[in-house]
Amino acid sequence: MTFNKELEKTVPGTYIALILDVVSRWDISADELLKDSGFHAEQLVQPLWRADAKIVMGILKRALELTQVPTLEFGFYLGMQMTITCHGLMGMAAMLAENVKQALNVAQEFISLQSSIHTIKLEIVDDHALITFEQTEAYYLDEVIQIALLLGFAQMGKSISGHTLTGFADVQFNKPDYFDKLLPLIPGKVRFNRPVTCLEFKKEILDIPLLHSDAIAGRFAREECKYQLRKLLKQNSFISTIQDLIYDEAMGISPLSDILEKIQISERALQRKLESENTSFRELVDKVRCEKATQLLKNPNLSLEHIANHLGYTNTKNFSRAFKRWTGKSPRRY
Repeated sequence: MTFNKELEKTVPGTYIALILDVVSRWDISADELLKDSGFHAEQLVQPLWRADAKIVMGILKRALELTQVPTLEFGFYLGMQMTITCHGLMGMAAMLAENVKQALNVAQEFISLQSSIHTIKLEIVDDHALITFEQTEAYYLDEVIQIALLLGFAQMGKSISGHTLTGFADVQFNKPDYFDKLLPLIPGKVRFNRPVTCLEFKKEILDIPLLHSDAIAGRFAREECKYQLRKLLKQNSFISTIQDLIYDEAMGISPLSDILEKIQISERALQRKLESENTSFRELVDKVRCEKATQLLKNPNLSLEHIANHLGYTNTKNFSRAFKRWTGKSPRRY
């Protein structure tokens, strides 16, 4: 989903609580850490709040000055203590997913709920999966951020799957002199001076089931993520609400009856409302199906049968006919 509205550069307020958690091992108090930041300790326990990224970077810089810990080492401590709850509603939705892949898809879709300075991209290349992290703006503490995210994702993956997720971590900076003493903390190999920041691992890991998977609760969590994202971006139009309800990443296309129940409206009232906005429910379903079909077809590991079924078609012939009507090409040719 693409949004045109430019967001302020913010990160989860829970990241400040994470920094405080780390510096507390050096007996540094919240008052010391938050001095002159404009924040106070009581704010740190509030749910779903966001903080200006530059202020959080200032708090991180102060943490480094107070502890006198090398930059990269501090990033390791942050990553080791990062939990799924640090990521609020998005973290909950990821934890309830069916498997590692679905959890990463949730993170990819809703990362802007948590941070407007990062993007996440999941790709499958041959027999490996790649999670690429990109920053939308450069900061003077990029090394801390990179290593904290990489190690944090590995730690969170282990906690929600019960498996140690080994592989490669690529970072964009030089190997520091003190790096070797951190090796026992690392679940895989770190490669330095790489063009991008990413995690690379065997694609079979994507299929590992999650310990707390719950299809119904997970769907509710994802729908709440969509609502919060629309609220954040101030895109609360009726059409965008219906489009969000039409498709779920795990379940596929939702029945009309489910959507009517969620928004507490009759089918006739829904059609009248959509007609007033020059569209119809069928047109919206077609639009969503077309967008999702073009995304799914880029994945070489998905069969036409799987994609057709996921998008609510009874067979591949009906799906192919609809796809050609949308794009002028057959799915295979596309």
